[in-house]
Amino acid sequence: MTIQTSLAHIRNTPNTGDFHCTPYDYFYFPEAKVYDLKDKIPKSHAVIYGGGAIEPRLRTDKIHHNVEANFKIAWGIGTSLSRRSTNPELVDDMDLVGRREWGRKGGIYVPCVSCMSELFDKHYEIDKDVIVYAHAVKPGVQEVLEYGYPTLNNRAPFEDVIKALASSELIITNSFHGAYWGTLLNRKVVCIPFSSKFHGYKHTPVITKGASWKQALKEARNYSEALEDARRQNKKFYERVMDLIS
Repeated sequence: MTIQTSLAHIRNTPNTGDFHCTPYDYFYFPEAKVYDLKDKIPKSHAVIYGGGAIEPRLRTDKIHHNVEANFKIAWGIGTSLSRRSTNPELVDDMDLVGRREWGRKGGIYVPCVSCMSELFDKHYEIDKDVIVYAHAVKPGVQEVLEYGYPTLNNRAPFEDVIKALASSELIITNSFHGAYWGTLLNRKVVCIPFSSKFHGYKHTPVITKGASWKQALKEARNYSEALEDARRQNKKFYERVMDLIS
């Protein structure tokens, strides 16, 4: 038996960003089934990998080489190299590659598909000046936490995260998706990076580290066009995918 469309991403995870970054949740695919990257993916007409920082597993580990499919596609994938601001060459042995880093060579730019969530269409009242959205296990925001700002981390439910980020004028975060989602919500974002993945945003937050985050609060800006642009890129990529596999 051949599955029509298999979609694989980091699904067995407490990380809210990783869990909600698959196109399976936002677009229609014929006879689709979703898998975790570690699952055995059955013979398929098309396999779509996405998103998150899974590119090294496709490029270096080549986990897709043992998967039998007529078409292999990557959607909104990225990499994450510790203490670096640049990325290596993109995976190039798939039929279609969408990478989430703006300006990176190879593939097609398509930001994280979580932008398609209806949560971004709701109205939220701003009742805080600053909120901290922390990665549950990565460093960077310890000094900021000492100031007593309202805080949550990237294991909170998606709906709670978006509501909290939208409730603040400014977001301080060391989470890739925290910076991305805050920007989509047209909020000001200060980002404290720990790897290369924070240097590929099209609509760039203020990147800072150490005590300089205090000055960065004055430099952050809004991007009112970010949500519409991200959704447009994903809709265009969906059309490319369907043209390829139909």
